[in-house]
Amino acid sequence: EDNRFGGFGAEVAALVAEEAFDYLDGPVTRLAGPESPASPNALALEEIFRYKERAERRHDNAERDVKVGRGGIREVELFAQALQLTYGAAQPALREAGTLGALAVLAQAELISEEIRDDLTRAYAFLRTLEHRLQIVHEQQAHELARPVRELEICAQRLGLPDAGALEAELDRTRTRVRAIYDMLF
Repeated sequence: EDNRFGGFGAEVAALVAEEAFDYLDGPVTRLAGPESPASPNALALEEIFRYKERAERRHDNAERDVKVGRGGIREVELFAQALQLTYGAAQPALREAGTLGALAVLAQAELISEEIRDDLTRAYAFLRTLEHRLQIVHEQQAHELARPVRELEICAQRLGLPDAGALEAELDRTRTRVRAIYDMLF
């Protein structure tokens, strides 16, 4: 479970979330285009989309990055957060700080299907585990999949996969599915 807001941080996150949800004016029906005035909700969603685009553009090796790259951790998080921003003002039960918890309450509210919840939950768990294994291999904060085969082999073994090829294949399947779901929203 994603629990980045433990202790005092949880209280701060909850206060920020309350402020953000009080600001919103209801569900977004579409992102604002140049021909129509933008609602606060549409502006928030547009900024989420722009944030992700900027992160990918400024990263030299985004295709190898399991956090900010295509179909990575950040897309799962932003997908859940965008729906929370869209519907959280009207449905306080959606104000869940953790990504996995957010996916669960979004499915309970029937805003996403159980299949999407399950796919994103599996993807998030795999990507986070991979991220942690990369950090162990590199002995530092790391999000990029290594290129040297030996490092990929070590990572694959630590994930219970037979070899680097299996790791690359599983990562590609995961990222393709996450991106397809993310693109449904953005």
